[in-house]
Amino acid sequence: MREKRPNFVREIRQLMYAHGDSLNPRTDSAETIHDYLYNYLTEVLRKTKRVSKSRGRAKTEDLLYVIKRDRRKYLRAKELLTTNEEIKKARKIMEYEIMEKE
Repeated sequence: MREKRPNFVREIRQLMYAHGDSLNPRTDSAETIHDYLYNYLTEVLRKTKRVSKSRGRAKTEDLLYVIKRDRRKYLRAKELLTTNEEIKKARKIMEYEIMEKE
């Protein structure tokens, strides 16, 4: 039995519009992009799993190792991870301040 594939065609069409396509981008174009992204991400995650096999569980560092040859993707991933950490810290500060007021 095969797992059900996630379907992000609606979101891809919205991104296409946001990046200058028509108000209602063609569905077949969005499906083509979806298929390409799905296959690319599946392959990257397979490689990540292979890299992490010795530890038994994939970690962020394993994914970074797999994409490190593509400087643009690597730097963007690092930027997103840094931003995510900053958001986590800001939330903790906000939670602490809210708890102090109560």
